Order: sequence, then structure tokens, then C-alpha cells
Amino acid sequence: MTSKKDEVEKIQGRLTVVQGLWDYERTQILKALGIDGDINPRSWSTEALVDEIKDCIEDCIEGHKVNDRPLKSRRLVS
Repeated sequence: MTSKKDEVEKIQGRLTVVQGLWDYERTQILKALGIDGDINPRSWSTEALVDEIKDCIEDCIEGHKVNDRPLKSRRLVS
């Protein structure tokens, strides 16, 4: 039979792994959006991240540059 302490440590370990995966995914999303450098993924709320993605999509549709590359809306569907 496992003790309560063992169960807590097991859950905390799983949470640590999940948080690490979220950090990695957010960092990769931010890099894809052109936000590079020393990124603290935990400082980005989900809402702020979604807003940044929306802004990037709007810029792409309007033909603005993203990551110093001109993007056209047709590239979004091809």
C-alpha cells in the first residue's frame, strides 16, 4: 500500500512533466511568431498567447512581414 506522501510525490512529478511540456510548446509557438531570445513561457497567459497568434494571422492575411518574410494569404491555405 502506498502512503499519502508517495501519492503526493507521484502527482507532483506528473505535474512537473506536464508543466515542462507546456513550457516547451509555448516557447516553440512564441519562436514561430518571431518572439525570440530569453523567453519566459510562464509569463505568457493563454489569452495573451492567443492574442499574439491572432495578430500574426491578421498580419499574414494583410500581407505584412512575419519573421522578415513577406507572407501572402494564399500561403495560409496552400
